[in-house]
Amino acid sequence: MSFEYLLYAALFLLFGYYVFRIIVQRDYFNKSKLTPLSYMLDILVFATHVNLSYLFLPAKWPGFPSLPANTTIGWIWINLILFTNLVSFLAIQSSGSWST
Repeated sequence: MSFEYLLYAALFLLFGYYVFRIIVQRDYFNKSKLTPLSYMLDILVFATHVNLSYLFLPAKWPGFPSLPANTTIGWIWINLILFTNLVSFLAIQSSGSWST
């Protein structure tokens, strides 16, 4: 493993600790729910966690695949991706919206 990867991983751990242990905990304590800033920071932490290892792959990134000849399939996939992103965002947002 490279030193650079370990450095980024350590910084990510500190950032995740700060977001979840300080910002999110303070929102729950003060407001009994998450604020929009907490939602965005949660999404940023999860997106960084998913993509951190891909930044250090030794291979070159391949080009984009060609679009399918049938445009109906392309539109179905685009709508499916947008729908799943919307569902994920709403699930994260609603996880802290109501006070307990």
